[in-house]
Amino acid sequence: MPEGPRPRLDTFRAPLAAALEEGVYLIKPIRGEPGALVGSRLDDEIDCLTAAKRRVDDGGTEIVALSLGHAGAMLVTTFGCRTFRGRGQTISHS
Repeated sequence: MPEGPRPRLDTFRAPLAAALEEGVYLIKPIRGEPGALVGSRLDDEIDCLTAAKRRVDDGGTEIVALSLGHAGAMLVTTFGCRTFRGRGQTISHS
């Protein structure tokens, strides 16, 4: 990745694929998008982790901040992976 400002990206599909070819500092896909990172369907969190780690390892990005929706988020870097679990809350309507 070039020196200077470190690009962060929150996009999907073709713009995401093009940016990963150039290299970006951080991407923030949602759970339904990581398949675009590797060109195949991702069925579970292990598949998502594998796809995110592959993109970090190949130099497309330094950090993947993957939203898992109500289940939380996953942060993948060259140093490893950390999963953050969300806790759902019930909202009552009056």
